[in-house]
Amino acid sequence: MDSIQQILAKKLEAKKKKKTYYWQEIALEIIQFTGADKKESSSVFRSCKENISAAQRSLTDCKELNKPFVNYYFKVFNEHKKAI
Repeated sequence: MDSIQQILAKKLEAKKKKKTYYWQEIALEIIQFTGADKKESSSVFRSCKENISAAQRSLTDCKELNKPFVNYYFKVFNEHKKAI
């Protein structure tokens, strides 16, 4: 049987976890892959929120071509955005 402290600790853990949207998770993956700095990361979040499908395809292209650069990601993202 759990002690009161363990039960309270579990409840506090559940409250600490914030719900994230799928586009936020994709943006974090892009930032981690490309090594974007703070200025560029806000643009990555905006691009993912704006058009998640183009962001995912752009990330896939960057990974396939092994080009972990933020500028290349945005170049591909804009091409995919125009095609839609």
